This record gives sequence, C-alpha cells and structure tokens, in this order.
Amino acid sequence: MKIGACVVATRSAALLLVGAVSACSGSDGGNASDAVKSQQQALCTGIGQACTMPDGCSGTWVCTGGFRECAYNNTGSRACSTCPGGIQACSDTGPYGPCQWTSPHACTNTCGSGTQTCSDGVLSACNVAPSTRACNCNTGTQTCTNNSWSACSGSPTQSCGNSATGCGGTRTCTNETWGPCTCAVGSATSSCHTSSGDACGTLGSGTCAGDCTLQGACTVAERCNNCDDNGNGLIDEGQTCSPCGL
Repeated sequence: MKIGACVVATRSAALLLVGAVSACSGSDGGNASDAVKSQQQALCTGIGQACTMPDGCSGTWVCTGGFRECAYNNTGSRACSTCPGGIQACSDTGPYGPCQWTSPHACTNTCGSGTQTCSDGVLSACNVAPSTRACNCNTGTQTCTNNSWSACSGSPTQSCGNSATGCGGTRTCTNETWGPCTCAVGSATSSCHTSSGDACGTLGSGTCAGDCTLQGACTVAERCNNCDDNGNGLIDEGQTCSPCGL
C-alpha cells in the first residue's frame, strides 16, 4: 500500500490507501484517519519475527523501502531432494553448498554392513571395514576390501580316500561344498579289506574304480599265520610254514 511516498503493504497488496500513515516511517502528514492507521499498522506487524522464505530457508520479517518482506537471516538449513532426507545450508543470500545427509547412512555390500554419504545426489561407496572369512571348505581364508573378496589362501582340492578299499584320490570344493572323492580308474590298491582278512589282520589287493570303490573283488593272499586269510575254510594252504608260524 502507498501512503503518500511510503509503501507499507506487502508486495501482493493491491489496495491503495490515500492519505494514510506510513507504518514504516510513522508519518501521516496529519491526514490519515484512525481506521486507515489501524489497517496500515496491521500490514506491517511482526517486523523482526521469524518467517520462512519461499525456498525453505529461515528468514526474518523486515520493512524495506516501505514493504514488509521476509529476508534471509544467514541461519539454519532447508530440506532438499537430491539426497533423500538431506539438507542444504542457508546463507544471507539463499541456499548454498551441496544437498547432503547430516550423517552417514547404513548400507550393505559384498563385504557386509557399513555406511555411506550423499552429496548432491551422488552416493559414496559403501564403506565396510575389512573382514575375513573361511573359504574353500575351511581350507583357507580370504579378506574383503573395497567391496571385493580376495582370492582364497587355501586350495580348493585335497586328497581323499576310501578306507574300505584303500583307494586314494582327490576331491574339489565348489561353492563351499566338497564334491565326491574321485580316483584314477584302474589304479591299484594293496589296502582293501575283507572280513576274513580283517579277522587275520591281513589286507588284500585290488583295482580301483573312478568312485574309489573296487572294480572287482579284494584278493587276500594266504600267509603263514595259522589263520584262514582268504576265507576259503583252509588255514595256511599252499604255504610252507615253519613251526610256530615263523
């Protein structure tokens, strides 16, 4: 509103008050009525009190050039959207600096749980402290750094065997699970077991299959021990044994 040369209304006001007192200057030239003075004073109330700028920054009501305006007061911050839930600082001229989180947020990656920051919509890498875990079916360890696991220190392959046949081979760890024991087909064993041989403490011989079983029977040779090693019902047959089994 204009009162003589002084404008005292908000910029959006459209009412022209002729001969009214200026709420900013307090001068009316002696012509303003009490009603006009009252309306004018209402338009410029709250000077010095807090207000909010259109961009969300905090401000203070001031009277400038006869207008009541909300002016930046160089304090606080405003909400921003490029980092969800973030804030941006406010100055005496408006928002400045990046939109960012006030504190790191929780995150997870290959290495585990950590934290990350956001600046103007750009997320930092998830910061996870280096960690170590067993690998290759507990034969070794590996360390995770910068979202990447190192190679396993242990071998994925180890020796294995079939205690019943005496056939020895290897097995491989895949996805932290051991595969079956595998033997060379046709390899020989001299450590297979039979019930009769076991009763006499004598091991037999045979030929190994790929799954570490025997391709045929376990053969136990008779020996001088006063025992039926091969289980044919005869003791020490075909042997020339000295007295007392020596």
